[in-house]
Amino acid sequence: MPADATDGALSAPPGTAAGPSRYPVIFTGQAGEYFRIWIVNLTLTIITLGIYSAWAKVRRRRYFYGNTRIDGEPFEYHGQPRAILKGRLIAVAIIAAGSVTSNVSQIAAVLISILQGIAFPWLIVRSIAFNSRNSSHRGLRFSFNGRWTEQLKIFVVGGLSTIITLGAAYPFMKAQLLRFSFNHHAYGRTAFSLNLNARTLYGIYLKGALLAFGGSFVIVLVSLLVKLAMQSSMGAMKGEARFLAAVLTLGVPAIYLILLSYFAVVTAGLTNATWNALEVGSVRFESTLRAGRLLWIYFTNALGVLVTLGLAIPWASIRSTRYRAECLTLICHGSLADFTALSTPEVSPTGEAIADLLDFDIGL
Repeated sequence: MPADATDGALSAPPGTAAGPSRYPVIFTGQAGEYFRIWIVNLTLTIITLGIYSAWAKVRRRRYFYGNTRIDGEPFEYHGQPRAILKGRLIAVAIIAAGSVTSNVSQIAAVLISILQGIAFPWLIVRSIAFNSRNSSHRGLRFSFNGRWTEQLKIFVVGGLSTIITLGAAYPFMKAQLLRFSFNHHAYGRTAFSLNLNARTLYGIYLKGALLAFGGSFVIVLVSLLVKLAMQSSMGAMKGEARFLAAVLTLGVPAIYLILLSYFAVVTAGLTNATWNALEVGSVRFESTLRAGRLLWIYFTNALGVLVTLGLAIPWASIRSTRYRAECLTLICHGSLADFTALSTPEVSPTGEAIADLLDFDIGL
């Protein structure tokens, strides 16, 4: 189930009869191809004042899904733009209701805020269910049966705990959210199982925090030494001015690099921990993202987008997705074709029709 995933062979060679088969995820998208889709999407979205963004999202997802292959078979996205537009209109209406009532009555504003807090997890769950049901591989769709009340409980309890503990409880809430999302997914009739504990996430966030604090400490220490050196050699006023210029020139990029390093460490750690703890029937996963490589991709992508005034966004998206795909492998006992056959459920046409009528997406 790709979220928005190298050239070469499109299927993995079968493993031995006694051992599991390995199927690397292959992404075949090209920056030039995607640039044409992206520029048309951007232009029409601006012209239509954002309305076309629903159609743009469908075109983008169909391109990325169609170029993500496992065992030679691409993923497919079946979502319709009208459902996405409907979901966004609902979200806008809920937000607008709060803005209107805040100017009329404080009591009404408080009540609307409470309703918005309840509606938020409901919208998220419906959006996840829509995107899951409209994603497929080998003609077999994914599904999601999580209840919004369960996610609301996680948000309320986890959110309050995070605030009370000044952020210390956030990894625990994050683990709960990941388990909620994955453990309610299924591929056909085969359920997902995520065995991920909060202790693993605490280690990941601690590593990122130590890196950020360590880098910040080095920057502060070097800045103080440079400031003292400038003041002693140039005088207090002149040295202060030169120091401020040096901070703006070198300090800001250094802080940005520390932030990128933090996100690279946390993203690589979370991605690897999640995929490596996931099982779907007889299929498990192996993710090998490296924080150093991810940092380099983040840094050069940001530089490319900045230098080209945004025109390199398609190149950056393709590049990031290709690296994530390169680092992900499926490990299956037997063939994926047999696994898919065993996962195929009996489909109710009436149920499909009702789901098509009620589903919507808010564009998450």
